Formats: sequence, C-alpha cells, structure tokens
Amino acid sequence: RLIIADAITLAKEMGAKKLIDIATLTGGCKVALGDAAAGIMGNDQGLIDRIINASKVTGEKLWQLPLYEVYSDILKSDDADLKNCSETGGKASPSVGGMSIKEFAGSTPWT
Repeated sequence: RLIIADAITLAKEMGAKKLIDIATLTGGCKVALGDAAAGIMGNDQGLIDRIINASKVTGEKLWQLPLYEVYSDILKSDDADLKNCSETGGKASPSVGGMSIKEFAGSTPWT
C-alpha cells in the first residue's frame, strides 16, 4: 500500500488527471472471487464503467467491490494519519485496502 500511495502521490504531483492502478493489494479478492474475475473499485464511477466495458471486449471479467465509508473508519489511527493495515481479521480486506488507496487519490479520478 505504501508504494502504491507513493506512486499515486508522485503521479498527482506530475499533473495526472486520472489514476488507474492494477495491484494485488490483498489476497482478499482471490478469496472472494477466485479465478473467475478480478475486483475493481475506485472513486469515479464513470472511469470504473469505462474499464468494465473495455473488459467485456477483452473477455476479462471484473466485479465492482464497494468502498463504504465505514472502511475509512477502520483505517483511523491515534498514532498516524492512516493505518497501513487494518485489524479486521481479514474481513472486507479488498475494500479496506481500496479505501486506503482512495485516501491518497483524493479527488483525482481513480480506479
């Protein structure tokens, strides 16, 4: 997560208008979706829809995972701006990881 956060920060500093990251982030997507599909999430539904539509042309299956605000609460820390990992015992790990990345993307369209 820290390397992705650094890359997103640098891309934004260099003037990126949209951010697309493809990462394993957690093993939770594999647990949830198996080999049948890859998970997708982000802060810009239009960008997500464009990628999902492109995936249909290529035959790659994507399934959108939620980024509920409750996941942001899980990452709050008294000692840092944001926890690097959550203490959920693996529950909602793809979405919690995605929320971590969303924090760094800010208002820049990201998926």
